[in-house]
Amino acid sequence: MEIQVNPTVVANNRKPVSILGSFLGTQYYKPEARATWPDFERVKMNVEQAGNVDLIVNRTPRRYRMTGHDILKVEIGQDPTGATNVYMNRGIEGSEVSVPVSPGMEQIGCVSDDAIGNALRGDGNIIFANPSKLAASLNVLNIAERKRCTDLIESLKKMVQQIDSAIAENTEKAKKYDREILDSTPESDPVATDGVKVVVKSTND
Repeated sequence: MEIQVNPTVVANNRKPVSILGSFLGTQYYKPEARATWPDFERVKMNVEQAGNVDLIVNRTPRRYRMTGHDILKVEIGQDPTGATNVYMNRGIEGSEVSVPVSPGMEQIGCVSDDAIGNALRGDGNIIFANPSKLAASLNVLNIAERKRCTDLIESLKKMVQQIDSAIAENTEKAKKYDREILDSTPESDPVATDGVKVVVKSTND
């Protein structure tokens, strides 16, 4: 198949194009954020429809992970608008990436917070070539998310302790009152069970 490209664009960007060409046979990596509570929205809706009696967090915690893709093809081609791109794994479902040919191509694969943020927001053409740096950056996000979870757990533990304290306090108050009633009751009650007072007189009276 004949590849249609603009030779001037290639000539003006040989160095960055050659850098991407050297990716052949290596892997690129993509970050992704996954919900730790997959059916959270359904559960949240059910709680709201039931009057918010049950408790629920405002969102599902996320876990940040990366996926690796073998680079099996690197080629130059034109997109439907006529722009010249470098394609990786063109035609391979789930791993195709296109990068516009430009001087900024030398930054392709570099790990930065901005690039990670854009990739997590859905830019599927942002890739990373250094898995160690990407893992370190993603784990910063994971550690922060984990802390949010553990902080919430500690807060909930304190709330549970307050509830347990209220249960114990209520029970003790009820027991105390019962003891006061029992302690203040005479051993022999002159009132009969039918409510009639019984008076005993001596026969000598």
